[in-house]
Amino acid sequence: MQWNCRGLTTRSADVNQRFARNKRPTILLLQETNTPNIKLRGFNVYTTPVIRQSYRGRNNGDTSQPDVCNGQSAVLVAKSVPQTQLDTIHLCDQNREVAAVKTQLRGQTVTFVSVHCRPMGRSSQDATWVNSLM
Repeated sequence: MQWNCRGLTTRSADVNQRFARNKRPTILLLQETNTPNIKLRGFNVYTTPVIRQSYRGRNNGDTSQPDVCNGQSAVLVAKSVPQTQLDTIHLCDQNREVAAVKTQLRGQTVTFVSVHCRPMGRSSQDATWVNSLM
């Protein structure tokens, strides 16, 4: 299942409701999670939080609060599936965040990738970097 959740913390009830109605997915690809601490029972969580977010302006102009890396993309894999996180830090920058996991499903090796690109960001539109994940 792929989902641009636009803030996972505020939408956790949506996730639980989807699972109640449907069979639990084996893989979840999430974007705009906006939280570094994703926990979902039965899943391992993989992130590469590098995009810094400024909280200036949200606190009445208080600049004493540091910028944080909350995490924008995540791959969640059911614990019952063989899995290995891929090192994607070299693919990430302040405008693009990439999380990737290699799994074994039905005897096949499959790579799952979750990518978040900042809107209006200056991340390269060249997608040849995807080949490095294969």
